[in-house]
Amino acid sequence: ALRAERLHATDITSSSFRLVWPRLLRQEGGYYSLEYGPGARAAGRSAQQLPAALGSLVLGGLAPETTYEVALTPESNVRYFPTLTTSVTTLPGKNRPWGQGDGSWLLPGDAGGENRMLE
Repeated sequence: ALRAERLHATDITSSSFRLVWPRLLRQEGGYYSLEYGPGARAAGRSAQQLPAALGSLVLGGLAPETTYEVALTPESNVRYFPTLTTSVTTLPGKNRPWGQGDGSWLLPGDAGGENRMLE
């Protein structure tokens, strides 16, 4: 059963990607703690709490040709789950506005919560 418990990215563009993960908390409750940012620098990372029912998320407003380190920690009072990690490199090209109207969860690309584009 452990082989499915991984975090991976799909739908990668120059300014966004979709994270997909196993819904480990659907019975335990709790929440997911998401941290992501370019490279291994903890200082420039964004953090977000996500509901337990969520199993995928689009991160937008990202810089092209940049490798983002992503860590997703399932937070549960019932049992321990290890942190899931992955690294994702965005495609070359110009940024597009990150609200693409597909009904996905979209997060701003910076910790300040502003939707500004990264040059």
